[in-house]
Amino acid sequence: MSVMKRLKHRKAHWDRVPPADESAIQALVEQSGVDLPQDYLAFLRFSNGGDGHLGVEPGWFQIWPAEEVVEANRDLDLEEELPGFFGFGGNGGGEMLAFDMRGPQPWPIVMVPYNPLEAEFAVTIADDFLAFADAIGRKQADDD
Repeated sequence: MSVMKRLKHRKAHWDRVPPADESAIQALVEQSGVDLPQDYLAFLRFSNGGDGHLGVEPGWFQIWPAEEVVEANRDLDLEEELPGFFGFGGNGGGEMLAFDMRGPQPWPIVMVPYNPLEAEFAVTIADDFLAFADAIGRKQADDD
């Protein structure tokens, strides 16, 4: 099932926002220096961020708008503080959602506490962004 079908699934209830401009997505791709997953970019073309229930820990997600992702990674000094990770959102509280890029693609999705922002505290919550999309808009007790 494609990322779009997963995001539009009848059980996926979340706060979607208008799609990102293609120019914002291209700027993200160019400025990130990362070969971002196509499923993540497809998400941004559908909704430039958004939030809602997440069917896996941490239980809630907030995906950053394309225009804010690179700056957020810089503000968090992820290259220095958490090399091998690229943040794309959070849980609205104390944890960041990120791609764990320390291995080959597809990269797992992890949650990492902002304090301490250390790799040893990263917890894998989805095998890749497509699996993460399955959990978007679902409460943890939901099943298909």
